[in-house]
Amino acid sequence: MTQVGKTLLKGHALRHEGRPWYDAEGGYVTDYGRRVYAGDLRAKCSCGALSEPNVSQTAARRWHREHKDSLR
Repeated sequence: MTQVGKTLLKGHALRHEGRPWYDAEGGYVTDYGRRVYAGDLRAKCSCGALSEPNVSQTAARRWHREHKDSLR
């Protein structure tokens, strides 16, 4: 059974709702508990895949949909 718009894929979840809080190596960027928005930050999938740098939250969600589609 297929559902239109259904994008769930086991083992793949977009971290922090797609907010770009990860550096190029996938490290979580914080400054003593406060999130820092500087540099080339990326969104991250729970599988470890990283988006292109400096994407908006909407673009991160689109990237994640495409990432999961490429694995199906």
